[in-house]
Amino acid sequence: MWENAYILMYSGKEPKKMDCKKWSEKIDSWMAYTWEHGEKASPIPQDVLEHVRTCNRCAAELEAARQLAGTASHAAGLRYTKRYPDLTESVADRVMDQILTQPSTKPTPAKPSLLRGWKRKYSFALAAVALASTVFFSTELLLDRTVPQSPPALEYATIRLQIELPQAQQVVVVGDWNQWDPAAQRLARVNGSDLWVIELSLDQGKEYRYQFVIDGATWIPDPLSPLQVDDGFGGKNSVLET
Repeated sequence: MWENAYILMYSGKEPKKMDCKKWSEKIDSWMAYTWEHGEKASPIPQDVLEHVRTCNRCAAELEAARQLAGTASHAAGLRYTKRYPDLTESVADRVMDQILTQPSTKPTPAKPSLLRGWKRKYSFALAAVALASTVFFSTELLLDRTVPQSPPALEYATIRLQIELPQAQQVVVVGDWNQWDPAAQRLARVNGSDLWVIELSLDQGKEYRYQFVIDGATWIPDPLSPLQVDDGFGGKNSVLET
């Protein structure tokens, strides 16, 4: 029961804007009574439990009150380990260790007037617990978000194709990288000579197949390519490995 209540207590939700003074007074009263009579005789009021579910500050105050009243046990740490195992050794636990530096045995009963200064004495711990819970859960939210990963940079190879065709008016290269489109990539004639050339930027580490199209009608393989395969239509495809 208590573990569930305290898991909700440290849910990481933003505290609601409400007057916590009355809740602090209730926690004071509960602590003073519990110090003398024990937790079984004085369970934490239900309305206090409801409030601390949405208020980290009061949740930390209630936890410190339980520790100081001598009612907390080893099971109190379960609220961390059940859902957030990494928090067990976090700042919050180190702060609680500071609170528990007093003798571990339950002190002799004290008058409520002697307990009124407990919050001032341990104000550093209350603030640290609230901060630790806020920072931890804010960090967890950031870590839980899916961070878009940049796609790996593609590596390209620059390929130069050339062919000598004295009578050609137009030379195009078609291949599986341009969907065999006869209008996609034209070769350029070099200074009015018989030489036609083109430079391509293709993905590295792949194998491509291609042909030249002469004057929009004649398809031929690259005569400079050492590797050729059947194209399935009675002709040959040249093979290009990047």
